Amino acid sequence: MLQSIHIKSFLLLQQPQRHLILQALQDGPQTLPELASLMHNEQQALQHLDRLMGGGVVHHTENQYVLRPQVLADLQKAAQHPWFEESPAFFKLLDSTFTEQGTLKALPAQSQKKNLLLQHLARLFDPQTKYTEKAVNETLLGFVRDVFMVRRSLIDSGFLERTPSGSQYWRPHDAN
Repeated sequence: MLQSIHIKSFLLLQQPQRHLILQALQDGPQTLPELASLMHNEQQALQHLDRLMGGGVVHHTENQYVLRPQVLADLQKAAQHPWFEESPAFFKLLDSTFTEQGTLKALPAQSQKKNLLLQHLARLFDPQTKYTEKAVNETLLGFVRDVFMVRRSLIDSGFLERTPSGSQYWRPHDAN
């Protein structure tokens, strides 16, 4: 099942500038000027290095940045999920709607983007299973702050259905 660690890891590793930094560090420790030369901007390099250090992938010793290969391998494994086999447009949607911690900031205002994201969130639920409201909330809580709004949006868009009493929720078989 998709968890916020998957989104967090994916977003950390999928930025093209971070790819450049990680590739350079696979060749060995690098200084800030060496890494900044890859993107012609020291401030930008520092921002990406800060994110990579925050994720534990890179650490700083004296005046060099060093890759932590096992942490990178663990994050790469965590970043593998069918959600991420989508188009670059879907990556941009994830990047713009989720925080660095893997939590949804807000549903997109544009209907097409909102529906795409809701369709993917609905995949958190097995179409063969009936869920209580509490179970739906607990599943969504790993990704969103406003569980009610997202749950309501999933129902309104037809990606989840529920009994009139709200005692059971399920994903329709045709809601891919």
